[in-house]
Amino acid sequence: MMISNDDNLGNNIRSLRKAYGEKQVELAEGVHVSSSLVSEWESGKKAPKRDSLESIAFRYSVTVEQLVNGDCSGIDFSNIDFTKENFISASEEILPLIISDKALEDSYFKKGYDYTQLIMTAARNGNTDGITDSIVERIVEAYTVSFEELKTIESAANMIWWVFILSALIFDEHMAEMSEAVVYRKASGKDFVKKYMVKNKRTNDVENESCKKSFILEIQEDMVKYLRVLKKSPKYSNLADYYSALRYIAGIVITDYGQEWNKNIGIEMMKSLKMLGNPYALKFFRGARKMYK
Repeated sequence: MMISNDDNLGNNIRSLRKAYGEKQVELAEGVHVSSSLVSEWESGKKAPKRDSLESIAFRYSVTVEQLVNGDCSGIDFSNIDFTKENFISASEEILPLIISDKALEDSYFKKGYDYTQLIMTAARNGNTDGITDSIVERIVEAYTVSFEELKTIESAANMIWWVFILSALIFDEHMAEMSEAVVYRKASGKDFVKKYMVKNKRTNDVENESCKKSFILEIQEDMVKYLRVLKKSPKYSNLADYYSALRYIAGIVITDYGQEWNKNIGIEMMKSLKMLGNPYALKFFRGARKMYK
């Protein structure tokens, strides 16, 4: 049986609930039980059934194993500051666009890069109406020709960048809503945590996951090809290692594990890269810290 210590489990549920700014009644409503039952869980008098455990873990972005046997007492969002400026700055640290003077000599690379900059400027200004599918298609086409015909490595790096962007905005409604909330300043601080970081099961989650899986399968061969090219380059070998870890964190990989397990695997990979001095991993954690005051 997975549950080894109901007191530990109860403490974890309480710690997570408070970290996300919820009351017992709000958690109860979110996982479709009574608030008195939540109270009994937290006091260790009763243990949640498997379906409730999975719902709580999903809601607070942990694995069931972490919820049951881990220590969630250190999770604290009290100093979080999801401002538009912090969000954009952190995003640029975590997802770096790659450019070089040599790459700019390639007209296809320059076209893809210039269009990408236009989209980023629009996003910074909160004006995303002009970001159309046709513009994205032009960017992908330009980078693809640049890489396939002219062997511009930077185009491979920026194609991977686009995979992460498209995966987050198209197949992850939760992430898309968080991003929109930040850009349009819909909430900040504790209100942001409660409104946008708490995850609720949606009726279309299964459909989105299925579409995302199809997307990953479709781009997986190209993704591996791009990573191999970067890994062979002395200049971008560290970037290949970084993106390999980030794939797990962002769920752009198919394994026999669940998304939260993949995320934790990726985080441990990223920690190892940081210890080894990988400059992109260092920027990843620096970017994450920018979300805090």
